[in-house]
Amino acid sequence: MDGNDGIIFAELMRIPNAIVLYWKPSERNKNPDRLIIQGKGLTLLPLLEGEENLKMLNLGSNKITKIENLVSLHSLNHLDLYDN
Repeated sequence: MDGNDGIIFAELMRIPNAIVLYWKPSERNKNPDRLIIQGKGLTLLPLLEGEENLKMLNLGSNKITKIENLVSLHSLNHLDLYDN
């Protein structure tokens, strides 16, 4: 799934039901410490490889039922999961 917001989701073939998020460098450079993934219909949290410096993550208005895949986000201080 590729959006006009610079975020691309891809399924990992080697891990069933795993979705990895790729963030276009041009978009990451605008706000490297915050990521907004609202209203994408996500049912799982995507893998956020290389996002160790992320401070704010907004996953509102999705369909997420389980919180996982956040272990590498050591700098995260705001997680928004409203309307899931």
